[in-house]
Amino acid sequence: MDNNNRALYDKIAYVNYLIGSFDGSVPPYSFQLRNSAEAIKVNRRCGWSALVCGISMLGMKLFRWDFFSVSGIILAALCFICAIFSFIYSACMEKAVIAEVDGDNITIKGRTYNCGEIDCIKGSAMNGLKIVSAGRDIVKFSKALDNCGELIKWARCNHIRIDDDPDADPKKAQNIYMITAVIVMILAVFIGLYLGLKGR
Repeated sequence: MDNNNRALYDKIAYVNYLIGSFDGSVPPYSFQLRNSAEAIKVNRRCGWSALVCGISMLGMKLFRWDFFSVSGIILAALCFICAIFSFIYSACMEKAVIAEVDGDNITIKGRTYNCGEIDCIKGSAMNGLKIVSAGRDIVKFSKALDNCGELIKWARCNHIRIDDDPDADPKKAQNIYMITAVIVMILAVFIGLYLGLKGR
């Protein structure tokens, strides 16, 4: 496990600890919920990996490896598209402010809510949380966000109910991501083989 993933797991574990404990810690008066630098680095790394794969497949075409004459171009294009998407998404992650707390108020997607308008903070899939107001979800986010722990403290100080399992395994999200990535890679290989054999 690399340092970025370890840092993300530590953040999730810390938020789980705060959810399960009642230490009475007071959060800062104002803070922002933002994507962590580690999550952005992990996403960028995926983009660089896809870019390297695309260049490798394009290189096979340039060296006239007949088997990859059709499938290589298609898979290389898919890799370049994935890389571009990852880089754009990483840039958006850097700029995004998921929520901003100022005293008793929290601003989400341009709208400000008083703490009395928040019904609860509930657990969501893959080590996520969501804020509920007037019976509807107003935002979903990861426990690995910067200042997510401060949000839990803010909720405790303002008597907002927190419905989540504090014993959730931080590695559960990684397992789901890994399985999804393996399935996508296997599908890509089979599509490439099919197109390569069909093009002969």
